[in-house]
Amino acid sequence: MMMQKKRSDCGYRTNLRDKTKPGKYYAIPIHMTKISMYDLGKEIGKRTTIKMPVLVGVLEALNEVIPDFLNQGYVVELGKVGNLRIGFSSEGVDKPENFRKSHIKKVNIQYRPGKDIKDKIQKIDFKKIR
Repeated sequence: MMMQKKRSDCGYRTNLRDKTKPGKYYAIPIHMTKISMYDLGKEIGKRTTIKMPVLVGVLEALNEVIPDFLNQGYVVELGKVGNLRIGFSSEGVDKPENFRKSHIKKVNIQYRPGKDIKDKIQKIDFKKIR
């Protein structure tokens, strides 16, 4: 698998705090494409003694068990990869007894990368594509 420098471009955004002021151009990432679980398994298989079909099977099993543990309220730790947890936003209420589960909005999964991944991401070499 060929590793490439992260590509970026810039896009115009209006000033949301003061619409009378001009907007500015900000960097935006340009993503190559998605990497499939199969390709991820192939790449990991090249670096370990574990065969690619076994790795893909393990990744598929993670896909099945992670939601179960998240639904039970666990933070799922994935070693140096980082951890996953459930996050959400909710509407506010005046009194705790008025709170209902219908007040919970936008449930999501929050990912917190491990230190190794954070450190490697900070060292990305960017190049402008236009």
